[in-house]
Amino acid sequence: MPDFLSIRSTLFRPLFAFSLMLFLGLVPPGAQGRQLEQPLETVWSGLADGNESLTLRSVHHSVADGLPTDMIKDVAHDPDGFLWIATDQGLVHYDGGTFQTYTLTEGLPSNFVKSVYVCRDGNTIATTDLGVVQVVRSENGYRFDLIAEATATETDAALYYPKTLYQDREERIWGADTRGVFWLSEDGPQMYILPAETWPDSFTRTYRFTEVGSDLIVSSEAGQLFRFDREGDRIERLSLEPAWDKINDIEAESGNSVLLATNTGLHRYDLSSGATTRVGHEVILHDLHRTADGTLLVGSSESGLYVLTMDGQLRPVPEFEGRTVNAIHSGPDGKAFVASDQGLFILYAPFFSPQFVGTISGLGSFVKGDDGSLLSLEGESVYAWDPTGTTKREIPHLAESLMTVAGTAEETWMGTLEGQVYVYRSGQEARRYDLPSGRAVSRIAPDPQGGAWAIQLGEPGVTYLNPDGTALH
Repeated sequence: MPDFLSIRSTLFRPLFAFSLMLFLGLVPPGAQGRQLEQPLETVWSGLADGNESLTLRSVHHSVADGLPTDMIKDVAHDPDGFLWIATDQGLVHYDGGTFQTYTLTEGLPSNFVKSVYVCRDGNTIATTDLGVVQVVRSENGYRFDLIAEATATETDAALYYPKTLYQDREERIWGADTRGVFWLSEDGPQMYILPAETWPDSFTRTYRFTEVGSDLIVSSEAGQLFRFDREGDRIERLSLEPAWDKINDIEAESGNSVLLATNTGLHRYDLSSGATTRVGHEVILHDLHRTADGTLLVGSSESGLYVLTMDGQLRPVPEFEGRTVNAIHSGPDGKAFVASDQGLFILYAPFFSPQFVGTISGLGSFVKGDDGSLLSLEGESVYAWDPTGTTKREIPHLAESLMTVAGTAEETWMGTLEGQVYVYRSGQEARRYDLPSGRAVSRIAPDPQGGAWAIQLGEPGVTYLNPDGTALH
């Protein structure tokens, strides 16, 4: 790792700002208090599996909230919990409550920030039209150390409109400008000029990176693919005939293939055979991002955000339909951050999201079992559901006047209106507790030792139900 990426600040990092990030930045404006959330990875994988009942919430930030512009180029989430946002009016820092914009005045080489990237060691770097900078915490906030110079005129001595950043498995930081790719060494950028016919015809995207095994694969916006030959220290072109009309992003798959986001949709390219196949329907795609649980998020410049499903379809995310996606990033808790021409969007899952959509007659209790199954009390009937909430089977029992259920499908606890608690194993009564007060049992919480805690309506305190069948209030 080059020395400039090993710089670490020893200054105090204010925890209250991190709390603000959690408390304010991810709750819709005007909401009172903090809204509990569930890990979004489960939602992304659920969407990929085709679960129709899962929903998301979207928080939208715009100029009205303090952003310098609604045209967001890129976004990244640093280890302190802050967001860094790339715009053509500066680099923006968001602590969950306030947007702080850094420009030429604060030391950036240019206000035109094209990308921002958080390295595995926690350092944040960004590309501007006039150079690559590292963000370093200082006594007055942040400073921006120039680590690679760039110019607005084409020369051999400096980068020419740098944009993309990527860190490979060997810890090299790669980047791209309008003529080729480079990696950042202690001696400066090590440049690989690529053939002129592969140069992009725009100043928004250039070359993109991914890795398959030990191979670094590079895509060109002009429609070509390359592989970095580490032994020969050169970039070699891969067979892709004819060249595609725009490859906007690239993402590795398991095996020996990559996915290509193109102007005609998502395509799979086999590195061994050179064959390509379509994935999903035809749509202009611009960005690919894989979440922590392996789900692929796909962004379009015209029609919004998609999830690649298990059966190879592009499923639209309704909460983002019709919007522009420039870049996607997800944090360690699974929240998705989307850079858009309409501002910054934060997608998350509310804690109380639907587990079942439909009609249940006489629903008295609906709980999640320790084994991931769902238990429901419907009148006097007890059912065990699969984790997706789509199919159920009845658990036989002889208890009457049921108030609540708990446990698992294999060991189910049932509380009654008259103060009894039954334990059924595989449909057979295993234990029965007759609580002295005879008051209704409203809640049961089994523990790992085989007992359970019980709460009765109008009865002070709690009762512990021992595994041997005795109860201690």
